[in-house]
Order: sequence, then C-alpha cells, then structure tokens
Amino acid sequence: MDIKYLKILFIGFILFLSSCKSHDQNIQIIHSFLVDVKKSPINYTYIIDKYIVADTSKDKFKRVEWVSLQLTTLHNQIAPISIKKLSIIPYYDLPEKEQKFFNSDGSNDNIYCIKMDEKLIRHILIKDKKIAALMTMNKGGTKIFLGL
Repeated sequence: MDIKYLKILFIGFILFLSSCKSHDQNIQIIHSFLVDVKKSPINYTYIIDKYIVADTSKDKFKRVEWVSLQLTTLHNQIAPISIKKLSIIPYYDLPEKEQKFFNSDGSNDNIYCIKMDEKLIRHILIKDKKIAALMTMNKGGTKIFLGL
C-alpha cells in the first residue's frame, strides 16, 4: 500500500468517527428534549431556550405560540409512553420506503425519527445542535418540515 492510500483511508476513518459522534450528540439532545417535553406541566420557556433554534422572526409572540402548540401536541403524544420505549433513529437508518423527505440543503443527515415499536411518533430536524423543526406536512407525496 502506498502512503497516499493510507492517508485517504485515515482521513475517511476520522470523518466517519466525527459523523458518528455528531449523530450520538444529536440523539442525546433529542432524548433530553423528549424527557423535558414529557414532564408536566410543560416548561415552555425552558424548552424553547434550551432546545429550539434561535428566533429570527420579528413576531416573537406568534413564534412562541406556534412552538408551544407543537410542544403541547408532542407532550400529549408521548405522555402515556415510557421514554424507554421510544427509539430515536437517524433518517439514513430508516427503511428505504420510509425515506420520503426533501431537505432543502440536500442533506438528510440531521433528520431523526421518533418511533415506538414500528409506530411513527414524530420526525425532528436538527440544526447546529438545536431543534429546527418538529412538524411535517405532506406535499405531493413528499413530507417537508415546517420550521419553528
């Protein structure tokens, strides 16, 4: 083996490890998020500050209202379920028939699926170690995220 090949192999291995670490961090963020959303009463301000991407809109009240509605819906979905029964699955690990997302930046590396057994609970989009979207809609047979 020549040295150039070994360097490329080494760099590829480092990039792979870096990608795994990023996914592990994202999964931990989502797990902590789910634990906090499951608690009653929901501490909206804490959850928004800790987990949700920073607000860039001018109308902060409407955004907080929109995010709170989504958090309440998620809380109602997972409240009766043990956190231990929820699986957080990276998009690329889903069966091909379940991969129906279009991500505007062309990458689906930051999409995670929350499931209980085989039942879909929610898809979550992560951006810069924060949750960028919790809700999807079906548009022409393809699901797209609705931003927070």
